[in-house]
Amino acid sequence: MQGLGPRTRAAALGLKVAGLAVGVFSVCFALGFLYDELNFLSGEGGINLGDVLVVLAAIALALSGLALVAQLPESFRARFRRFPESIGKARPVYGLGTMLAVGIGATLGSPLFILIPENILQYEFVSIASLVLATILSVAMAKVYSDMYRTSRDLGLAGVGGPSFTKVAVGTRSVRYFVSRLSMWVSNTALAAYNKIVFLIFVLDPHYFPAVLTAYGMNPSLIGITTYSVAGAFVGWTILNILFEQRYLRLLGVFQVALTAILLLILIYHSAVLGASGSWNLSGLFASTSGYGWVPALVVNTGYLYLLFFGFQEIQSLERDSVEESSVPVISWVRKGYKLGRTAYFGVAMVLSVVIAAAVNIFYGLAVYASVNSGGSLPPGTAIPALYLAGSLLGPGQELLVAIAFLIATVTTFVPAFLAAARHLSALGEDGYMPKSLANLSWVFTLIAILLLASSLRC
Repeated sequence: MQGLGPRTRAAALGLKVAGLAVGVFSVCFALGFLYDELNFLSGEGGINLGDVLVVLAAIALALSGLALVAQLPESFRARFRRFPESIGKARPVYGLGTMLAVGIGATLGSPLFILIPENILQYEFVSIASLVLATILSVAMAKVYSDMYRTSRDLGLAGVGGPSFTKVAVGTRSVRYFVSRLSMWVSNTALAAYNKIVFLIFVLDPHYFPAVLTAYGMNPSLIGITTYSVAGAFVGWTILNILFEQRYLRLLGVFQVALTAILLLILIYHSAVLGASGSWNLSGLFASTSGYGWVPALVVNTGYLYLLFFGFQEIQSLERDSVEESSVPVISWVRKGYKLGRTAYFGVAMVLSVVIAAAVNIFYGLAVYASVNSGGSLPPGTAIPALYLAGSLLGPGQELLVAIAFLIATVTTFVPAFLAAARHLSALGEDGYMPKSLANLSWVFTLIAILLLASSLRC
């Protein structure tokens, strides 16, 4: 802090002391809460899923406090600047393949396994028409994003997510821009927390993944080890994203590509088997709309399903992590040296992610309809219809395959949502809305969101 005035040094010291106090308080509170919770559970004689989530959230809060304390030595080298410096560390490592995997992975989430079966059985052909119409609207929106991003690049402006367009239109200091950027950060943080909770519920609740393993014939003594190992692996993957994101940015992209490819293969294979089990009997698909007029049903259902295809927005939030030019799979192998510029392959990735995800949703929806139309059934109140249909119609092997796909889908949605949340908060710090040190701690707020969601589940 040399070269600073007495008042500035005092203010800086005050901030360090406050940060230390917050970090120490967080650690002490979390550890104390964890101790009381474990004592309480030991006297209850049983532990439910909510208790497990609360314990995990308390551990996350303790880690957050420790991280805050650990970052204090670096702050002693901080200097106050009149203008905020750019905090978006540009590490261009992602190309077309990774961006496409990000878009598809963010779109093919857990709703496919719950919403699509329910929707196709309730709305019949209106469901398919709604998916097609929602796809057309989403492709048009992706094209608009691509064109606006190209214009921003031509003007020499950054384009980290959709709020960047609002920033160009109304200025950095506009309330509309601030609300736009903040809402994107909140929504992505909530989405990341939601997927984390869904993953842990599915793995640890005896009615879901452990039941699937039991039906598959796994030794009971290995089921507990397997479930906690899977949950621990996901927690470890989360920590890797949190603490070493910049260092392992390329590795995160490779895993996203690999997991998305596996997810697509499982979904296509399972849909083909499921549809074949009903001999692809689609008779009656165009017969009715469950008592509703098909026009109002189409409007309402399209608005509902349209929400499934917003994953392409995560692509543009990773602008600073993408290369200026990217080769194109297959085409670049035939035409040596063929590459697309960033604006071009961003547009391609956004449009293709919508089209591919929509094709998978429609194919799976038709497979569900054919299977149920030929003698299958879906009891009311089924928590995860895709899992039930796989187990009841195709056996424990396919049920396990769907369970694995469900877990992969939560992970491939979690990673883009988490990275996008960090980029949006960093952009707010870059625009001077908050200190750089606070903007770099977006993952802390993600963990806090997980704590709040876990507590609400227990209540």
